Amino acid sequence: MSGLGFVLLLPGLVSAGGPLHINDDTGFPSAWSTTSPVTLNLDPGPLGEISNPTTLIEHAVGQWNGVATSTLTLSIGPPLAMDIENLTESEFDALVYADDGTNPVIFDSSGAMFEDMYGAESGVLGIAGPSLVLTETETIVKSFALFNGENAKPSNLEIFKAVVTHELGHFLNLEHTQINGLRINEALPGFGGTVSVDDVATMYPVLRSSSVVPHPPHPMATLHKDDERALSALYPTPTFASTTSAITGHVRDLDGVNFLQGVNVIARNVNQPFEDAVSFVSGLLAPSGIVGTSTLEQGKFELRGLTPNATYNVYIEEVESSFTEGGRVGPVDPPLDLDLSETAAFLEFWNDTSESSENPPDDPLEATDILLSAGETLSQVDFVFNGTRPRVYSIAPSAGSHLAPQEVTLTGANFLEADLLRLSGPTAISIVTLTVDDASSLTADLPAGLVPGVYNVIVETPRGENDPGDAQYTVTEPPPTITMISVETTGNSTPQPLTILGMNLLGAQSARLAGATLPDVGLSLLQVVSASRVEAEVPAGAIPGTYSVFLTNTTAESPPSPTSLEITELAPVLSGVYEPPGAVNTGTVNVRILGDHLVGTVAVDLLDEEESIPLIIVSTSLESVVVTVPGGLQPRSYLVRVTNSQGAAEGPTPFLVRAGKSRSKGGCSAVLPTAGGGHWDLPLILATLTVFVGLRRRRVLRAAPQGET
Repeated sequence: MSGLGFVLLLPGLVSAGGPLHINDDTGFPSAWSTTSPVTLNLDPGPLGEISNPTTLIEHAVGQWNGVATSTLTLSIGPPLAMDIENLTESEFDALVYADDGTNPVIFDSSGAMFEDMYGAESGVLGIAGPSLVLTETETIVKSFALFNGENAKPSNLEIFKAVVTHELGHFLNLEHTQINGLRINEALPGFGGTVSVDDVATMYPVLRSSSVVPHPPHPMATLHKDDERALSALYPTPTFASTTSAITGHVRDLDGVNFLQGVNVIARNVNQPFEDAVSFVSGLLAPSGIVGTSTLEQGKFELRGLTPNATYNVYIEEVESSFTEGGRVGPVDPPLDLDLSETAAFLEFWNDTSESSENPPDDPLEATDILLSAGETLSQVDFVFNGTRPRVYSIAPSAGSHLAPQEVTLTGANFLEADLLRLSGPTAISIVTLTVDDASSLTADLPAGLVPGVYNVIVETPRGENDPGDAQYTVTEPPPTITMISVETTGNSTPQPLTILGMNLLGAQSARLAGATLPDVGLSLLQVVSASRVEAEVPAGAIPGTYSVFLTNTTAESPPSPTSLEITELAPVLSGVYEPPGAVNTGTVNVRILGDHLVGTVAVDLLDEEESIPLIIVSTSLESVVVTVPGGLQPRSYLVRVTNSQGAAEGPTPFLVRAGKSRSKGGCSAVLPTAGGGHWDLPLILATLTVFVGLRRRRVLRAAPQGET
C-alpha cells in the first residue's frame, strides 16, 4: 500500500451507531465494568516507521478519559512479553481470545499479519473490539486492537492519531455514527450555516484527510459531542441523567402502527446545529428476530446527553447506502432506501401533534422546538412517515401457469392506500381490483393468458410505488410444440414470412432453422399472435438447403417441426466488380466478387483459353463471395465463373493477373520520402499497458481520497 488514499479499519463486530456488541436475545449492550480502569497491554515494538507508537495510544486514551460524564477509565498497563510479529492464525487467536487478564494492543510493524489475513494491499489498517464477554451479565472481560504498520510514518502521525482514537472506540464497544460526515460543506434543511470537516465525529466510518504532508492535526482525532454521548450512555456517571436531558420515541411506518428499523434519528441544537448534535439509529437495541409490534424496542431511539435549556429540533434521515458490512451503521444491512433521489436522504422533522402520514397537517419541513431542563426526558417523540413509498417483501405463490388464473398474496409495508398492482415484464399488466388485508398484506387475482416470463411486482399508492426488483412473479408454460409451418419452400433473395403453428407458443423467445450440415439461421419473431400462432420472418441470404424449424419459449426448445423448410436460390448474377480488380502473381490475395444470389456458391473458377483454375471459397453472402487467388498464375486476363445449385454465371468483365517485380532482400523498415530524397525509418512502437488494481475496501474506517476535506 503506497499511500493513505483509503484507510480501512475493522471493528471486531458490527451493529450500529451506538454499542458495537449487543446480545441478540435480549438487546442488551455489552460493557466494561467501571469499578477499575481498563488496562491496555501494548506491543513493545514499533509501528512501521513510527518508533514510539505509545504516543498514539496516549493521545487516544486522553480523549476517551476526558469525557466528564463517563465513568470509564483507560490506563496503559505492563507491555506484552515480546514484540509481536508474524503470528500464525492459531497464535493470534491464542493471544486475543485467551482469558489471561490482558487486553493486547498489537503493532504489526511490517503489515505481514494483515497481508496473511486479508491479502496484499487490502487497505485494512486496524482491527479492534471486544473478544471475550460474560454472557450472564454482558460484561466485557477482554478486548484487543491490532494496527497495520506497513504505511505508518512520522509524516502520517496525525492521521494515525485519528485511526487509533477511532479503534479504541471500538475497543470500548462503540460503533459507527454518520453524524455530520455526509454533507461536508453543505447546508442542512432547516438549519443555518454549512457542515465543516471539523464537525465530523470520531466514530464516522470514513476517514477524511488533508493532502498536506506532513498531515496537520486531524479533526477526527478529537471527540465530537456524539462520541461523548455514546460513551456516556454506555458508561454513565451517577449525575449523567440528572445534569443532561433526553428525548426518546419511536419511528413508525406510514400506517402509524408498524415500527421502522434502521432509520437515523438526529437531534440538533438550533443555535449550534453541527457542534451540538447527537444521533441514534432506530431499533438498535431491539433483540434480533423480533419484528412488527411485538416489542417496544422495535423502532425505538434514545437521544441522551442533550444540553439542558437548549432548543433542539429532531429529524430522521436514511442511513447512507454504502455503509454496509464492516462499515455498517444501524441494525439493517443493507440500509433502507426510502427515497430513491438520494443515497442518504433527509426524510422529515418531528412535528408534535401534527405527526401523521398526511401533508397537511404534517409538513416534512416543519419542526417543533424541544427545550428541556436538566434531568428532564421527553418521551413519545414518535415519528409517522408521511412520504414513505410501499415496499414489497414477497409474493406467494411466486410462480404460476399462464393456462389458469392465480390468486396471489403480497407481503410488505404501506399497502393501506394501494390502488393498483402492476406486473412489468414481457408485457405490462395492471390490476385494479385488490383486497388490502392490512398495511402489510394484500391479495389480487392474476388472470389466465399472461405472457410467460418473469415480471417485477409493483404496488402503487398515492405516495408512490415500490422499487422494481423487490419481488418477482414468474408466469410459466409447458414446453412448445410445432404442429405446422405455413410454407415448405421459400427463396433466399429477400426476407420471407413464415407462420409457425403449434402449442404453448405464447412465451416464444426465439426461433431458428437448423440443417444437418448447414449453419443455423436465426428467425425474427414479428408477432406472438396467441399460444398457438407466431409470425416469423426468414432473413434474406440463408444458404440453400433443407431445414427444420425450432422454437424456444420460456421453458424449453421445441422438437423439430414435422415438415421441413426448403430454402432455394436463383442462378447467380455477376456485376463484373472485383475488389481488388486484379492481382499480382507473386503471392496469394483474397478477392471479393460482387453480384447477386451468391450465398449458395459451390464453385468459383478463373477461365482462359487453356485451362480452368478452381479458387478456394473463403466466405459467401447474398451479394458477394470471397475467394483466394493463388500466386504463380500466368499473367493474363481471366474470365470469372461462379456456380451455385441453380446454374453458373460468367464475366461480364475480366480479372487481370499481372506479373510481379523482384523484391530486395534488404531491411524491413517502412520509409517515407523526404525533401532531400532520403527516407525516414518508421520504428515499431510497442505500447505498454498499465493495469491499476484498486484497493479492496474490506472494513470499517475508510479514508476518502487525499485532498477531500
